[in-house]
Amino acid sequence: MIIFQIIISFLVIEILLQIFIRSYKRNFKWFINDDDEFPKFDEAKLKNFLSKSFDYKLGWKQKLNTSGFLHRNQKTDTSHNHRKLINKKKKKLIATFGDSYVFSNHMCNANTWEEQISKKNNFNVLNYGVGNYGLDQAILKYESSKIPKSIKIVIMGFVPETITRIQSRWKHYTEFGNINGFKPKFDLINGKLVLRPNPINSKITIQQMKKVIFKLRKSERFYKDKFLKYKFQFPYIFYFIRNFKFNVKISMYLIMTDLFKVFKNHKMCEKLDNIKFYLIIERNVKEAHILYKESYSKKLLTNLIEKFEKTAYKKKHLPLIIIFPQPQDINLRSSQFYEKFFNKFSKDKNILDLSFYFNKVNYNKYFLNDKYGGHLNKKGNIYVAKIIDRHLKKYFKR
Repeated sequence: MIIFQIIISFLVIEILLQIFIRSYKRNFKWFINDDDEFPKFDEAKLKNFLSKSFDYKLGWKQKLNTSGFLHRNQKTDTSHNHRKLINKKKKKLIATFGDSYVFSNHMCNANTWEEQISKKNNFNVLNYGVGNYGLDQAILKYESSKIPKSIKIVIMGFVPETITRIQSRWKHYTEFGNINGFKPKFDLINGKLVLRPNPINSKITIQQMKKVIFKLRKSERFYKDKFLKYKFQFPYIFYFIRNFKFNVKISMYLIMTDLFKVFKNHKMCEKLDNIKFYLIIERNVKEAHILYKESYSKKLLTNLIEKFEKTAYKKKHLPLIIIFPQPQDINLRSSQFYEKFFNKFSKDKNILDLSFYFNKVNYNKYFLNDKYGGHLNKKGNIYVAKIIDRHLKKYFKR
């Protein structure tokens, strides 16, 4: 009788948990289950992505003349694929490549750290940054971009989490729900970098997508290391308990958000959304920090840094690498792993890790508090511009 009651209780909890996960995953993509193994692609959205944002060699590109919520008042130069300059008369001396911290997400052109440096000096800093890029994509963009002959210094900037990004060809396995995020990557074979091209092309159909995904499941490390680790499948109870602390927190915030929606408290809903996504990014960042203890990951990142430097010297540019910590990087003790890695590099390479400077101040005032990754706000861009400008002056003297 007791065994029967236990079985019935288990089944009831399992059914309720499945209903809960399936209902919330419609609007919360980070709850994944078997449906996400081969996600449904919206034909119209896929066609729009392929025609406007897709780039076979790079994965995706910054939309030209972009405006809207994510890039409010932001414009990129249609002829050169970089942000438009405020003062075009100044000499173009520095070019920057990298991810959204280089592009300066959420900032208008006048408030980027590149523009702050340009204001202080009699030269322009060109911004070629693209959101969500890994170091691999940024290097490929640098190699393929036609930049002005007047450029003397090239800055490569990225977040520490790039150590995850450079090992993936499909973002969905590391950023659940980012199903259009296909990209090339480099593998390290016998000490040499080997380029693995983008698994899709601009003419791919939804019918062909399943074959591509099936192949990626076999070759992508994060399919096993992350996607399957967090995927809900029968019994859901087991997988809920497996990541109990995280799942309880997220579930609690999802329920609370729904309650505040009933009372039309939009400010509280927005605040809870930000907390949820902060926790997700925090988990991603923690997992990235662990990779800085892994031999292959460190060697791959080292080789990519060296590739950037060789490319820069070949183009007769002076290379500078800047590490942009996310708020979660600064807040976590595990940040010591990536700080040690880049600190060793800085002895014989020109690397500026901004973590050191954010650790000395109340860093929260320099970041946006939103669900899109907590990028630098206007004050933050001014703060890092001062640090980078000082470093550049020393760099020129050398």
